[in-house]
Amino acid sequence: MLVGLLLSLVACGDGAKTATGEKAVSNWLPLDGEGAWTWRDDGADTAPDEATLLHGRDVGQGRIEVRRGPRWADADVVGGITFSTEQGLRLQAMDLAGVSVGEERLLAPAVVEQGSVVVQGSWRCDISIDEEIETFYAVFDRTLVSTCEGNRLPAGTWVFAEDMGLVAIISNTTTLELVAPW
Repeated sequence: MLVGLLLSLVACGDGAKTATGEKAVSNWLPLDGEGAWTWRDDGADTAPDEATLLHGRDVGQGRIEVRRGPRWADADVVGGITFSTEQGLRLQAMDLAGVSVGEERLLAPAVVEQGSVVVQGSWRCDISIDEEIETFYAVFDRTLVSTCEGNRLPAGTWVFAEDMGLVAIISNTTTLELVAPW
């Protein structure tokens, strides 16, 4: 029992949490050049078709290259997403599923707390943290959920799991759901 408690404490860590409960946005999107994700974009609840999976890899400088196919090595490049966490969580570029974004979008402030809001012209994102989100892979409860609206693409809900990164996008143009963290 004590070993389990100690392991829980070590696994949770404090995640660069401040005394007021705020956290650095980089906790939810560790851009270290080593991240990898496998998503589905079919919106189904059944077992995914391996040939249609999307594999994302952090290829450096905030860019996640996205490929479609059963394995990263054999898959075709279908686009990418570029983020920055230096001055808030920023979507710098996106070319995926027919959506091309070249103008930067602020998704969350640099230091996040429950109820944070970011506004950039007509673009607005409402932030919730530690909301329980279910994907095909797992249920996440240490999350940053950015619900964005405005006359810019890609408006919708962006979900990041602490220490893992992007686990879901739900919008009228793009749907991604984590299938595996590799």
